[in-house]
Amino acid sequence: MKKSKNKKVLELDPMRVKIAEGIIANPKEFKVCDGCDSILLRDVPICPLCSHYRFNTDIEEIIKQTNVLLHSEPKCMMDSSLTERKIWSDKK
Repeated sequence: MKKSKNKKVLELDPMRVKIAEGIIANPKEFKVCDGCDSILLRDVPICPLCSHYRFNTDIEEIIKQTNVLLHSEPKCMMDSSLTERKIWSDKK
């Protein structure tokens, strides 16, 4: 007999949905940090969350990571300066 796993259903935050929609609509403007999986504007040279400088610019990976972050529980505080700069992460 298999035990069923009770998965917690996350209620999507409207702010996170809006950010995700913007990223998915314009993925060429973003990149994913290889150090912490944050989504950053493409012209940011160093990740402000982990100081990493290598990034994934593959559009499919950006969209995939956007969906992962949208449906995961937030792990970092998103203050207004981060959301205004369109930086989003589930790490830290």
